[in-house]
Amino acid sequence: MTSNNFDPFAGGELLRVSPTTWPQKEILASAQMSDEANTAFNEAVSLSIEGPMDIELLERCFNKLIERHDILSATFSRKGNEICLPEAKPFDLHFEDLRHLPVESQKKEIDYLWRNIAISPMNLEEGPLLFAWVKQLADSRYELTIVAHHIICDGWSFGLLLKELTALYRNDGRTNGLPPAESFFEFAEQIDAKEIANTDIDYWHDKFKQAPPVLDLPVDRVRPAARTFQAARYDFELENDLVTVLPKAAAKMKASLVNVVMAGYFSLLYRLTSTSDLVVGLPVAGQAAMNRMNQIGHMVQLLPIRVNVDGGSTFADIVNRVKLEVLDASEHPNFTFGKLMENMVVDRSRVPLVCTIFNIDQAMNELDLGQARAMVRTVPRAAENFEIFLNVMPSADRLTIEATYSTVLFSETTIAAWLQSLAYLLSAVAADPDIRIADIALTTALPEALRHSNATDIAIEHPDVIHAFRLQTEKSPDADAVISGEAFLSYRQLDRLSDAIAAMLSEKGVKRGDVVGLCCRRTEKMVACVLALFKVGAAYLPLDPDFPQDRLLYMLQDSDAVAVMEDSLAPQGVRESDIAHFDIDECCNPGLERDVPAPLPEPRPDRMAYLIYTSGSTGKPKGVRVHHGAVINFLESMVRRPGCSSDDRLLAVTTLSFDISVLELYMPLICGGAVIVADRDQVKDGDRLADLIARHGITLLQATPSTWRMLLTSAWAEQRPGDQKLKALCGGEPLPPDLVKELLPRVSELWNMFGPTETTVWSTCKRIRTSDAVISVGKPIANTQVYILDPNAKPLPVSTPGELCIGGKGVTLGYHNRPELNAERFLDHPDFGRIYRTGDLAKLLPSGEIQHLGRLDDQVKLRVYRIELGEIESAVAGCKEVKAAAVYLWELSSEDVRIVACCVPASGDGFQAAAVRKQLRSMLPNYMVPQYLLVVDEIPLMPNGKVNRRGLPRPEVSESTILASSALVNETEKLVARIWSELIKPKNAISREDNFFEIGGHSLLALEAIRKTEKASGHRLTVAEMVSLRLAAIAEKISLSSDTNDNGSRSGPVALSVTADRGVSVEQARLLKRQLEFPESVCHNLPAAWVLEGDLDIKVFKRSLERVFERQTALRTVIQNRDNGYRQTLVHVS
Repeated sequence: MTSNNFDPFAGGELLRVSPTTWPQKEILASAQMSDEANTAFNEAVSLSIEGPMDIELLERCFNKLIERHDILSATFSRKGNEICLPEAKPFDLHFEDLRHLPVESQKKEIDYLWRNIAISPMNLEEGPLLFAWVKQLADSRYELTIVAHHIICDGWSFGLLLKELTALYRNDGRTNGLPPAESFFEFAEQIDAKEIANTDIDYWHDKFKQAPPVLDLPVDRVRPAARTFQAARYDFELENDLVTVLPKAAAKMKASLVNVVMAGYFSLLYRLTSTSDLVVGLPVAGQAAMNRMNQIGHMVQLLPIRVNVDGGSTFADIVNRVKLEVLDASEHPNFTFGKLMENMVVDRSRVPLVCTIFNIDQAMNELDLGQARAMVRTVPRAAENFEIFLNVMPSADRLTIEATYSTVLFSETTIAAWLQSLAYLLSAVAADPDIRIADIALTTALPEALRHSNATDIAIEHPDVIHAFRLQTEKSPDADAVISGEAFLSYRQLDRLSDAIAAMLSEKGVKRGDVVGLCCRRTEKMVACVLALFKVGAAYLPLDPDFPQDRLLYMLQDSDAVAVMEDSLAPQGVRESDIAHFDIDECCNPGLERDVPAPLPEPRPDRMAYLIYTSGSTGKPKGVRVHHGAVINFLESMVRRPGCSSDDRLLAVTTLSFDISVLELYMPLICGGAVIVADRDQVKDGDRLADLIARHGITLLQATPSTWRMLLTSAWAEQRPGDQKLKALCGGEPLPPDLVKELLPRVSELWNMFGPTETTVWSTCKRIRTSDAVISVGKPIANTQVYILDPNAKPLPVSTPGELCIGGKGVTLGYHNRPELNAERFLDHPDFGRIYRTGDLAKLLPSGEIQHLGRLDDQVKLRVYRIELGEIESAVAGCKEVKAAAVYLWELSSEDVRIVACCVPASGDGFQAAAVRKQLRSMLPNYMVPQYLLVVDEIPLMPNGKVNRRGLPRPEVSESTILASSALVNETEKLVARIWSELIKPKNAISREDNFFEIGGHSLLALEAIRKTEKASGHRLTVAEMVSLRLAAIAEKISLSSDTNDNGSRSGPVALSVTADRGVSVEQARLLKRQLEFPESVCHNLPAAWVLEGDLDIKVFKRSLERVFERQTALRTVIQNRDNGYRQTLVHVS
């Protein structure tokens, strides 16, 4: 079509109009979201033809097909409620002779055609919705590509279309032998007049009376706020041996191949998400269900198949469940997915209810075209409505899985890995149908990306911390080593002081292998004492003076400590404990310093450096024994990456009882840098920390997200651009994207750090450069390996969540006096050696980095500290007023997480919350004391006996603190609320914080709401705005579009000045790109013409047009190529 031959009246009259069917309405609702969404319904096949072809005859056959099947000529009304049959016009079969091109160029031409088909939206109002191209490649070789919009042609229809096309061609275009064609327009009218059986409606409403959980597939990229449709296809072919045995295995299980492969997909989804309640969409042909076998048109019914899967079930069990659910669903096909969704409240920013589709096509045999033969291929789509669409294509000796997937969410590497896992799974169950789902291996070897990431072997330069420190002392004896308040210690002074303390400790009987507690202020003396203990060969036990006294005494007793070094800050109970005591102030008497460096003990990498306690699931903290070899390996790795040098000054802000303090206190000391120790009051005050950063020229700071947020509220956040000299390390808690966004402009480098205490502080790290990407914890540090394993300690493929296990030189000596726990958590793996099972859920990204996904158990991170809910529950239940207790974390926002304890009272005399809280403060650190104590009659349990935390009540919070509803404040908000109320008919009054979909709206109602709003206000909203915005924001958009101009004399849009410009939108950019590639094309022109009868005042008509142009800024927008790309600019009407 060109501007020369375009005729706006060429369509002629409408011959027939029928109501749109419900499945077609659902397609229209999706297609109208955007051009990209529309292209998701471009269904195409391509025929590779060998043999002579009569192109004119082929074109006649297409015309005969269109003549037989009225739906192939159909268009749709603007509102989408009617199918229109325009006057017939000849079908144009596009032919191109490519015989002069080499084979590679021919392939490129076909690929180019396929790509254009995939990205070109069809005009549902104007049509046509059926196209075909023939490319002649050789004298007897052709490629025929046919594309139709899904709204007029489904998979069944394509098969029928090809069958009839080839029959017509063999019969010289005559219909002899073909059954009578069935009119889709008549079918649509019959369906409109027919009531859907109540039994079918009741079945589906009962099936989804309780909505299933959202299927959270492990994505590779940050999930956008609104739905997107960009997609690609990956084809995976099962091996011949598997294709041979699968039908036999299915027969043994008394199931069809469809049910077996679908059960395999359900099992894979369970392994990927750990979600038991799963829903997969199964498209079924309505032609078969309604006995209209010769009907072409869109008659697909999407059946949401809901199956419960658990790891303990055998695969044969899952096959039986799938078989039963598919059978039941097939007996209730007379419903529509849209009708089901009308009464469900689900997240509309994502594909509602069903996010993945499983379809199996009929085998496509070779097509007979008389003297020619044709093989059929499907053409990949560039857009997809669902997150993953699996289409299984069987043939005589092959089984191909076509996976169309969202490229916004997944990478091709991930999809390929999952399909390979599906193949492994099917192979395993074909051999043993009674294998448990949890026992199926999803891969046979470590992924290549992980093998590459785990290649971290590197030589360690120093035997331990004190030898590295002594070397730096010899290199720069007078350089600053530790600064605390007004105290400055050079390397020489710190070395001599620690020598003196070590000598004193030796004289008092402290020897190699002993454990000595350290309970004191955060000063330079604390650092000297730790180095002294290292020089003696003893291990230090950090005891935070702010911890409850009972907890500290338990640590002293459980650790078998021989002494405690303390100052006046230590609790009285510690100072009075039955153990040797050393006063730190006396130990650090300057008069004890020696002139000559003391000889260092013989290095022993396996000697314990410190014993540090973490939260324990039994109710008592557990001690982790960390050896010198692990510590020096960690520190040397950190010096290399993220990096530390003699020029760096690090601000130490972390309590000695949190193992990340190891990096802060010792890393600078082994490379010539300086440690500035913040005291306990300074670390709680953002402004005082900011002052320390400025006063000491701090270049390196490690802190938790909570501390970084505190700094962002201080004067530090107000630094000028160009002043970013601080390298920021963030760890201890997940690093949220909003914090990344705040920190990146204010620091020179931002690093995300991860690791459990049991593998020595940090085990992985990653430099973060953007807040838009998935925030991973990076790759392993030096001499460290990470593994993602299933419950049987078998490796998992890329993008498959499993338990994160860590091996290498950082793995510690284990827990102190906990042999059973050591056997459980520290595993001697047959392939990977000694590894630590973290209990963390993680997955391997295609890049070889690790993405942390949370905890497998009840252990969580809360404001720095790793805690176990079991320990808190044990403490609460230990209070005399409490009979039983369950604890959970309540997340109000990423930075506001609270501990809630639900308590069953021990008696009916009333629950004394104050008394319970007082007891808890004596047993637990402040950060572990619940903010809420809720009284419950009993603790809800799940069938497996575990606490059902989702069934626990939530605290009541005043409306002012959590999204309180508020009254409508202006006429625009009232207008929008009235339209929504008319359509949704909610039980409660609509408020300005409501979202259309959250209160019961769906896509079809959204389109109606958009039309009503445009009619009432003149402003047209988009579906994306309806999905993502709340009423107040929508009303504000409408108000802005109808504000008065500067003099207030007329109502109309506030226009940009003639010189102002804006960037083009994503949709505009896509259309612009196509227009520039095909400058002669007029396919994006939207012409219209009217015949006016009667008198016409030209001047008034011209003024009216000018008024329209003035009000509608889009009509006077021009696109111009500027230095910074294409921009859109407004021009004045004049």
